[in-house]
Amino acid sequence: MLTCAVCLVTYMVMAAILHKLDQLDASRGRAIPFCGQRGRFKYEILVKTGWGRGSGTTAHVGIMLYGVDSRSGHRHLDGDRAFHRNSLDIFRIATPHSLGSVWKIRVWHDKGLSPAWFLQHVIVRDLQTAHSTFFLVNDWLSVETEANGGLVEKEVLAASHAALLRFRRLLVAELQCGFFDKHIWLSIWDRPPRSCFTRIQRATCCVLLICLFLGANAVWYGAVGDSAYSTGHVSRLSPLSVDTVAVGLVSSVVVYPVYLAILFLFWMSRSKVGWGWGPGSTGNGAWASAPCPEPPLSSAAARGKGVHQRLLGKGQHT
Repeated sequence: MLTCAVCLVTYMVMAAILHKLDQLDASRGRAIPFCGQRGRFKYEILVKTGWGRGSGTTAHVGIMLYGVDSRSGHRHLDGDRAFHRNSLDIFRIATPHSLGSVWKIRVWHDKGLSPAWFLQHVIVRDLQTAHSTFFLVNDWLSVETEANGGLVEKEVLAASHAALLRFRRLLVAELQCGFFDKHIWLSIWDRPPRSCFTRIQRATCCVLLICLFLGANAVWYGAVGDSAYSTGHVSRLSPLSVDTVAVGLVSSVVVYPVYLAILFLFWMSRSKVGWGWGPGSTGNGAWASAPCPEPPLSSAAARGKGVHQRLLGKGQHT
């Protein structure tokens, strides 16, 4: 009874904190910022900041797209709490003339309070053709970094299909996706902001798993187990033996189908946070977001058609 009470109180405290964090994510994900002048041809820009310590920046970021037919001109990417560590930020721009196939980007930032920025990659999506172009950066834009000459500006060519399929890049992508989205415990605090699977849902699954195992073991040792274990103190550690291993296996067989079924329902549910691939406009300088899709740029995406259905850290995740 005491264990259940402690679990319940801990869950309530966690739920209050995580609900607030989910609300902050939802406020960021409701609309996609529209940057610059309006035009007939629309493009979506996804900017992924690195996941290491100090990767985020408070500086103002600018970008310019180079297409085979035209250029976008200088655009400043402004968003609420954009470019923090491990974030995936989405922006939209418009041009009066079609850029054609985007083959190069130029990205820069000014020297803000925290100017150092590790830019992981940029994805440019043509909303007219739904074609995505990937630009792999994986470099610091910082005056303090000697490796790149202390530059805060970088020109990047479009990544080839072979570059997207390199083993090292795929390994990093899968590790990020695993730690920040797939791992139910580790992703509670640092999940992708636009993921449909909210923090409070993840915490609920974790607490549910603990309670199911507590219940399964209590039933086993209270009703099924032998008298040697039933008469002992609850806090007494059971020695490792074939019987205890068998109890653990039986409990797992009973618990995990229920746990995975509830986890699947949460995964399939729709939260208030969306990615917003839809073309709707709110008319106030931002674009309305749509239901959550799969984020781009993991190994499955790199092998798939269009290369845009999943992201490092699911997305998105950023």
